[in-house]
Amino acid sequence: MKRRDFKGLFPLLAASIRREKVKILLWGLSLAAFTVGVGFAYPELFPDLEALRSMAEGMKNPAMVAMFGPVFDAENYTLAVAMSNQMLIFSMLLAAIMSILIVTGLTRRDEEEGIIELIQSLPVGRLSHSLAAFLIVVSMNIALGIMIGLGIWMIPEESFTLGGSMTFGAAVTVSGILMASLTLLVCQLFENNRTATGISFVLLGVMYVLRGIGDISDNALAWAVPFNWPLRAEVFVENMNLLNLATLGLALVIAPLALLLNAKRDTGTGILPQRAGKKGASKFLRTPSGIVLRLLRPSIIAWAAVLFVLGASYGSIFGDIDLFIQDHDIFDEMLPGGDYPLTVQFMTTIMMVVAITAGIGPIMFLSRLSGEEKRNHTEHIYARAVPRMKMFVLHSIVAIAGTALMLLFSSLGLYAGVYASMEDPFSMSLVLQAAFAYLPALLFMVALAALVVGYLPRMTYLVWIYFVYAFFATYIGTVIGLPDIMQDLTPFGHVDALPIDDFQILPAIVICLFAALLFIIGALGYRRRDLIG
Repeated sequence: MKRRDFKGLFPLLAASIRREKVKILLWGLSLAAFTVGVGFAYPELFPDLEALRSMAEGMKNPAMVAMFGPVFDAENYTLAVAMSNQMLIFSMLLAAIMSILIVTGLTRRDEEEGIIELIQSLPVGRLSHSLAAFLIVVSMNIALGIMIGLGIWMIPEESFTLGGSMTFGAAVTVSGILMASLTLLVCQLFENNRTATGISFVLLGVMYVLRGIGDISDNALAWAVPFNWPLRAEVFVENMNLLNLATLGLALVIAPLALLLNAKRDTGTGILPQRAGKKGASKFLRTPSGIVLRLLRPSIIAWAAVLFVLGASYGSIFGDIDLFIQDHDIFDEMLPGGDYPLTVQFMTTIMMVVAITAGIGPIMFLSRLSGEEKRNHTEHIYARAVPRMKMFVLHSIVAIAGTALMLLFSSLGLYAGVYASMEDPFSMSLVLQAAFAYLPALLFMVALAALVVGYLPRMTYLVWIYFVYAFFATYIGTVIGLPDIMQDLTPFGHVDALPIDDFQILPAIVICLFAALLFIIGALGYRRRDLIG
């Protein structure tokens, strides 16, 4: 690498920030608001010392350790320590996801769309674009960490000290920067944006799983995973920022290596050769249905596997959940009540999280149509005798069928975990009832994505904003006591907690009718509007 490779870095950095300013603001503000907002709810969730001690004992459960990390200083389990124990890993994961999406978007996606080739026709160094992308993500993570740290410090409870709050924010920051550097490295190895994004998420998932295995056994594996170092900083206990510095140092070693690989490859290629495909396409692949299924197949398989693992992880908690629930007053607010056992009631609450998460994949399947359009890929299809409506309907069918498939796999995973951890597990039919009660609400969310694709293809992020709001109002709102109107504004607020509640068919029919109407309106808009890209 030479100095001329970074020529024009700062003008390019400024231009990239202007281009991505909406995403930068939305990501930063939403993640900071989520973490800090949940933190402000903790004084109400755990009003006394007895509730905190009970929570500390429950967090020592191996399943809980695998999901959240080890418990530090359980004897002096303060409100701040509890918040860190339960929220830090999620904040780190969200920062890592943000970093993956921004880095791949500013590097591999821009490379596929020819933007980098256009930029490099100007007096700009060949590594300026990649370094600018990395610096943007680093700045986003630093700003996110500062906002989270200061926001947590403002929680009106004495255990939330300034040092601990800023250590929490620093852990989130270095986690995002570490994942940004790893993603930048992956982007040099593979020439396809989808592959680079997928491998980056797989890498994050592998680190999360290995971290959980190491934390349960408390062995060397827990320290061998760099993503686990910030989690081991004992936030609000010892505040070992040396681990945060070590994580940052590793990231700053990986990033130059990624830039070095970038300097050695040609634009549009990867260090690793792409696997050669068949010489001729099959008859099915030469049909609109075949190409849609082929493009969406990796995403469908990946999301099905993720949801099965997610369901199994939650299901593994049920082994000794009875005592855990009985010792926590918080679950009096969360559980629906009724004559069913506590395990079944807790299952309906867990299914709320798993089922809503299952809606992410189908929304992505349908939004893929506008993504292909932005890349000018659909023009090659519509140049043939392929109606636009047919492609829209095919993506909608895959998204609708995918919604049912994702609910099924999440249910199978949850029941597998329950069956393995409980001596007397409840029936599979109860799990399926609880899961598929969310089908109409998820179809409504997919239909909303269809409407946006039909009329506002450049603004698909609006669907995700509403989706995050719906999840927050439905799940977190139940705990912190948000007004019912906030839940009623989402389709999830009208879902019955089966099998505890009686199934109300009228709300389900109304939601399905609205979803069908949105699909129709979206299809008409897609057929009539001009293509973008």
